[in-house]
Amino acid sequence: MDYPFSEPGVDLTPDGHFTDGNPAAGIPPSRDPASWANAVTNEILAVVRAAGITPDEHIHTQLLEAIRELVISGNDADLEVVPGFYTRVHVDNRGRVIWGGQLSQSDLPRITFSQIEEKPTTVNGYGITDAAPIHSPEFTGTPKAPAPPVFNDSKQIATTHFVREALGNYSKVVTHFLSVTNLSTSSLGAFVNARTTSPSVIGLPNLSDIHWDGAIITILVAKEAGPVTIQLFEGSLVGANGQPFGSVLKPGQLAHFWPDLVRNRWVLYGGDAALGYTASFASSLADNGYQKLPSGLIMQWVTGKTDAEGYIHATLPIEFPNGPLWGFATDAEPHFTFGDVSASAWAYDPIGSNASRVTAFGRYIGSTGIRVVDDMKGRIVVWGH
Repeated sequence: MDYPFSEPGVDLTPDGHFTDGNPAAGIPPSRDPASWANAVTNEILAVVRAAGITPDEHIHTQLLEAIRELVISGNDADLEVVPGFYTRVHVDNRGRVIWGGQLSQSDLPRITFSQIEEKPTTVNGYGITDAAPIHSPEFTGTPKAPAPPVFNDSKQIATTHFVREALGNYSKVVTHFLSVTNLSTSSLGAFVNARTTSPSVIGLPNLSDIHWDGAIITILVAKEAGPVTIQLFEGSLVGANGQPFGSVLKPGQLAHFWPDLVRNRWVLYGGDAALGYTASFASSLADNGYQKLPSGLIMQWVTGKTDAEGYIHATLPIEFPNGPLWGFATDAEPHFTFGDVSASAWAYDPIGSNASRVTAFGRYIGSTGIRVVDDMKGRIVVWGH
């Protein structure tokens, strides 16, 4: 389709366009030949019919409708693109879809989680429907979790492994074969087996290095081992009753030591080594002393001198809760009263004794007979409860 250049007598302008003419300038108007008008009309009708539209001389938008229809359809039959949903398409320079397919993972842009502006706030928002809730979760199957270290006091989950280590089990076993073994905080919760055959030393960890006072150290001195001296680098060492501990464990003894961080001391609180430092076995092994037994029985001993009447009245080291049961008295200076022809006789006086005081009397036996002698030294042993 073009201007009617080949039609004679049309009188187009020099640049090939129609003109209305200019009589003053001697330019005649252009003539519209029927052949050209028919050609233009047929060109337009061909487009209209190609779009499936029936030509109507009273509708002046059919060419536009036909062009739109032809652009949208794009002649899909020739392009082999069937109707459907596509996440990825190719469009040619005429605006036609010439290929359709689906996106793959390699087609997606690589972005970080922080670049996502609107993030879900629940696991369901991520499409996860079988997750346990944060609050009061109920797990199924055999869930696992990292086991916290022994003596951990945080809010971590206590696994069965942690519980096994913490209840009735030692963190490890330390065998003491050397003459000196200084324990560190890594030995908290350990069982120390002292097997050195000669006298040896075990040093307890520094109290300032311990940050949790729930840990203990257990030491067992083997029967065939030598005595073990417990050494401290700071603080003190006491029994469960607060009395100072003698620091030596004998062969065959078992001892549990606990770090009392508040009072900056180690406490011997368990094992047979601690029996003498408990309230049931409290004692004072002095010249005037006592020994308590778990049954409630208390043994006491005192030393005194007779008065002018031959009696010893002595205050007991501790008061019997209920009173004395019985006792006996003996000479405290046998080298003074005993000889070839001399001796002494002593007796416990239950009538003159009570819960806090004890009485006994003594008599000197010599060549002149039995007589009262003052300032004669005797020892009284009494037991009660």
